[in-house]
Amino acid sequence: QRGLKAMILANRGACHMQQGHYDEAIKDCTKSIKHDQQYVKAYHRRCTAYEAQDKWRLAFRDILKVIQLDPSQRTRLRGRRDMLRTKAQEEREREGVDEGEETESEA
Repeated sequence: QRGLKAMILANRGACHMQQGHYDEAIKDCTKSIKHDQQYVKAYHRRCTAYEAQDKWRLAFRDILKVIQLDPSQRTRLRGRRDMLRTKAQEEREREGVDEGEETESEA
């Protein structure tokens, strides 16, 4: 039941993304994750929505979670992960975020 609800919410999130409604996509994917914290597609879709909004640190966090949950994705997502890491670092520097405030486990 929880898995089905997670899938439905993540799919609705994908529909919102297709329409360019990124805030709604993020909300649905976040709800999906609350129903099933192991549902990789919800993290992946939320990552994409965060990218569309230039929310690099949040996107980077989600791509790391995707790789953690599905290590078979590591090679395929390496370039995207590295790009998001760079953009997240730039975002931190622009916003003056202390390095110690966020931790980035290497995926």
